[in-house]
Amino acid sequence: MKKLISLLLSLILAMSCVSCLAEEKTSTKDTLSVNLSADPERIGYWMGNANSALVAKNVYSSMMHFNREGALEYDAAASFERVDDTTYRVTLRDDVYFTDGHKLCAEDVVWTLNWAREMGDTMVTNTTLDFEKTHAVDDLTVEFSFTSKEAFLPLIFVDTFLLWQGAVEANEITPAGSGAYVVDEWMAGSYVKLTRNENYYGSKALIRDVYFKVVSEDSQLANALLSSELDLVRNLPVTDYEFINGMDEFTTYINPGYITQNLWFNCTDLSVLNNKDARKAICYAIDNASILNVVYGGLGKLTTAPFSSGCIDYKPSWGADGFYEYNPEKAKELFAQSGINWADVDLTIITDGSTAFNMMAQIIQQELQECGVKSHIVNYEVASYRSVCKDPTQGWDICILRATCGTGYGLDLLRAFLSSSMQHLSGWDTTVFDAKIAEAFEADDEKMSALLDEIVALLIEEMPTYPVVETGTPNAYVSNLCVDDHLQQCLEAFPFERMNTLYFD
Repeated sequence: MKKLISLLLSLILAMSCVSCLAEEKTSTKDTLSVNLSADPERIGYWMGNANSALVAKNVYSSMMHFNREGALEYDAAASFERVDDTTYRVTLRDDVYFTDGHKLCAEDVVWTLNWAREMGDTMVTNTTLDFEKTHAVDDLTVEFSFTSKEAFLPLIFVDTFLLWQGAVEANEITPAGSGAYVVDEWMAGSYVKLTRNENYYGSKALIRDVYFKVVSEDSQLANALLSSELDLVRNLPVTDYEFINGMDEFTTYINPGYITQNLWFNCTDLSVLNNKDARKAICYAIDNASILNVVYGGLGKLTTAPFSSGCIDYKPSWGADGFYEYNPEKAKELFAQSGINWADVDLTIITDGSTAFNMMAQIIQQELQECGVKSHIVNYEVASYRSVCKDPTQGWDICILRATCGTGYGLDLLRAFLSSSMQHLSGWDTTVFDAKIAEAFEADDEKMSALLDEIVALLIEEMPTYPVVETGTPNAYVSNLCVDDHLQQCLEAFPFERMNTLYFD
């Protein structure tokens, strides 16, 4: 991880603040329509709602961002330097203004971080930022201090959307921003309209108006694309992806990411799945290949470890002896070994109501039934689903939720989802896990690698979560949406996060 940090630093320091666009472009189409799966609820900050985050990326500045080639470059920051092992100094641009007229200053950055922490935002609280020592040096300089030399920087420098106190006090739901777009209209549950910020400090947005339209039923996405209601569809169901894939008027692509589709087990005393043998039995009972082929059209691979094989720190050796491969007989043995009277049990499996998760739940339900275990499925609204998953007292035994990590490190992913100080989805006793995680983030590369082996072995033994399959995200858009090779590469890895990198031919 230290090697990657050094590489990121060298890339950042080598870059100037020029736009990622090779030349100025103008759009022959002034509007773009993109789908959201649910209403953002608030746009002022990323509060665990991915729909909010997609909109906010275009309304608010960050200190840095990933360009369409996947490299870090400056945004509201003008320079960046490492002072010592745990201290970094960022100097802001002198021309960043919010739409309410306020000029961005260093105190605003410090206030944003503290406000986000108070609001419980996991993007900030899941880092090792030392809030007591992080401070404004002068009007345009912020000194960041971390408790660990292994802190992964983009979590703070890229994913923090910059705000200021006065804007939030005036409107906490959609405070003024300094990004390439402004919120022009918002009809709750229907759409959010963004309009180009003509006073933006960077290159002006190429598309004047962007409509983020709420389409909660993923079965409607293909029709919305075919009828021109949408220009871009994110998270297209696999069956529709296969249908759209052969049409000349549309372009399809898979955003690979570091994604696994996971079962999260309720390991608290409120569920029979606080029994380790029961959790293992469920893992053996599931035919992952069936889920991959039926639910995801074969667009992915079977898991071989507690996180995606696409992660930077994944080791092929972890899956060498098999990773809970489908074995219903072994499952039945473990169900019996658990000592639970399964005739009296009816497991609750919850999903976000999406076609994929519901299909996945139905397959799991059938396979558990074949092992003599009853279960029923409860579907929640997308907007409320994650909050239910975070609360094991809500009466669920198994929740289906994908796991991914922006840094690309499995160690970061495990910490974010499982540790007691962060999302702690399973309610699992993380005493040993937390200690090993903390030690790993303070260790050198060799020791960290050894500790990661121990952490993976612990998870394979305890199974608080089970990644069933590794998948990408199917997407489709009208074929005249991009025109150059660089943008096409962006579509493969960083689709449409910042709308000012888009234009129509």
